[in-house]
Amino acid sequence: MKYVAGADYFVHWVPFPPDNGTDGGAVVPNDDGTFSILMDEKLLRNAKKAYTTYRHEVCHIEDEDFYNGKPISEIEKI
Repeated sequence: MKYVAGADYFVHWVPFPPDNGTDGGAVVPNDDGTFSILMDEKLLRNAKKAYTTYRHEVCHIEDEDFYNGKPISEIEKI
């Protein structure tokens, strides 16, 4: 994982609704320049899937996906 200056983030385990169109994770930028990584609490039962999902969300921060102007459909193809 590379260091991203000013990219502090917080992980929150929350219930996700069924069939929400995600792999159990999401990341959102906060107004203060930090990020919130939201993880479906169901992933707590599967450490490997939880880690894979967490890394996927961190990659969005590392790749600066919120600032590159690409549509989400293109970003998620990667």
